[in-house]
Amino acid sequence: MRKLSILVLLFLVASRSSAAQAPVQTMPVPIIGLGGGISIPAGGFAKDRQPGFNLDGLVEFRTPSEPLGLRGEVLYQYFGKDVRVANATTGNTLAFLVDVVYHAPKSQVRPYLIGGMGLYHISDNGNNAGFNVGTGLTIPLTGMGAFAEARVHFALSQGPSFVTVPITFGITF
Repeated sequence: MRKLSILVLLFLVASRSSAAQAPVQTMPVPIIGLGGGISIPAGGFAKDRQPGFNLDGLVEFRTPSEPLGLRGEVLYQYFGKDVRVANATTGNTLAFLVDVVYHAPKSQVRPYLIGGMGLYHISDNGNNAGFNVGTGLTIPLTGMGAFAEARVHFALSQGPSFVTVPITFGITF
């Protein structure tokens, strides 16, 4: 009986010490960000449009110790008309996106890959499903962060192909 008591005691001590060494799981932290930059039209959408600008609002959920995150964002893009083309018009898009973000682990300045899908409202083509892929870089600052990213957006639209390349700079809180 005494041997059994000693074994149980050793088991309890060993399980407590291993539990103390286990990594602490934390809840995903919401990261809120705002950005803007230049948007370059491509594909059929570019035939009568000039580069314009973009505005981006995002919320990303990621556990600080994990490289994967989930981002929701709203992206507005405006494109000017090409004055060299007759009957050219300005164009804009409003996109609601859900993306997966993979941050490179264990680095101070963190490169990341991003990709996802969403709904794109294109001024002359209505609502269309689409997807995006890209890469970026996050830079930690005191109490906030900064990011720079470049992506390619494709909308599955009727008519001319819709492809844009927004290059965005922003801050996160």
